Parts: sequence; C-alpha cells; structure tokens
Amino acid sequence: MARILVVADDLTGGNATGALFARLGLRTVTVGDLAQVPRYAGAVDVLVVNTGSRRFTPEEGYAAVHAAVRAAPDATLVVKRVDTTLRGNPGRELDAVLDALTASGTPEATAQEVPARAASSTPVRVLAVPAFPDAGRTTVGGIHLVDGVPLTRTPVARDLFTSVRHSRVASVLGEQSTLSTAEVPLDVVENGVGSVLEALRGPGRVLVCDATENEHLRTVAAAAARLTAEDGTRWITLDSGPFGAALAAASDIRPAGPAPCVLAVVG
Repeated sequence: MARILVVADDLTGGNATGALFARLGLRTVTVGDLAQVPRYAGAVDVLVVNTGSRRFTPEEGYAAVHAAVRAAPDATLVVKRVDTTLRGNPGRELDAVLDALTASGTPEATAQEVPARAASSTPVRVLAVPAFPDAGRTTVGGIHLVDGVPLTRTPVARDLFTSVRHSRVASVLGEQSTLSTAEVPLDVVENGVGSVLEALRGPGRVLVCDATENEHLRTVAAAAARLTAEDGTRWITLDSGPFGAALAAASDIRPAGPAPCVLAVVG
C-alpha cells in the first residue's frame, strides 16, 4: 500500500507535488479516477489523487476529498495539497480528510470499512504549512504572503471563481471549518527543532507554522517527526507541496522498491 497519499484539488499542483516526492526517490503516480486507486495503491510509494475540486462548492469539495481518502485509508502520511495562494476550499476539504481518517461524519461506514486506528487513541493533528519559499510564498505571523505581499493585496483577492478574502491562514480555514487552530510564529521556528517541538506539544488541532525559507520547512518537519516518535501523533499536512516532502524525508519514508522508468507524454 502507498505510504503517502496526496489529495490535490487540481492536476497541475498535484503533479508538481508528486514530482517533489519523486525527487526523494519515491515511486509516485497521479490518478484522476478513484477507480484507478486499487490498481496503483499497492505498487507505488506515493499516490497522488487529483479531485479537480478547486472550483467546487465547499460541500462538493468535501465529498470529493472524503471519497479520495476513503479509497486509500492506510497511508502513513496524508497530504492535503492546497493552492500556493490558498484558493479553493481548504477548510472544508481539510475537514473531509480528518473525518475520513477518524470515521466521523460517515454514518454509512461498515465495521469492515473503518480502519482499526479510528478507534485508537492515536492523536490525529494537522500541520498547516502552506509556504513555498522557492515560489515566493511565505508565511509570517500567520499571514500568508506572495512575494512579500499579503494575499488580500494580490490578484487572488479578486479571482472571479475562488477569491481569497483573508491573508491569515487560520482565517481562511475558519471560513469553512470549526477546527481549533494555533500558530507557531517565525521566532519559534528560527529557534530550532526543540522550540518547535514544544510548540507542537501545545493545544490546537491545526497548527499553522510560519516559514520563509526551506530550512524552516525542514525544522518544522524534524520537530513533527520527533513528536510522532514520542507519542505516536499522526500528522496530516495542509501544504502546497514542499512541506509534505520535507516531512516524508524527516520521517524516513523510503522507497519500497526500485524506482521505475519514466515515460512523459506531453501534448
């Protein structure tokens, strides 16, 4: 079974995220049809599922993501890939991931369908780290920036289909989700893995972490991996790609077999 499940709301972002995992030597495949999940889930390390849900209504997005996670529930790490400018339905789709993994919100599920871990005491929490430093996307003081400019002062605030009305990550999520959030500020991240680890031990189902450079992503990932080793915390990431890959590396998720040849057909 695939060790990592990436659920993306568009094909371009999903493939870009898959490429980051492939660079780690992990066998990666993208599918757009849930019927294809059983075909590949046992043959790859990373399965990227494209729901195409960025322009869906919040409830349509929830349903699409919930179905995607339920199709491959045994992944060690679930990455909810979001747009680098937080467009779409990040809050409601995050709810869908948590509900699918904890079997809440699924009254139709049978005992056989619900993973055994749903009844366990293993904490399931979210690391929201949308920063993509190489693309000019950073988070400071909980505010998400594009080339140093808050989201609400960029063109995404006027997007005709998926406008973003807040610059604070927690506020974007809070439009659609009631999950409790806490912020891990930049000075804590700058202080290193130990400081971040203490912050991660604090309250909040969703932890929004500041980051302005790739080293910050690696610091947060190292702290998260250490907490998992201590108490078994299962992390879901809400990120634009780089952080999920950093957490996979910090968690020592390795290829289960040799890397396959690659065929690219570009039209």
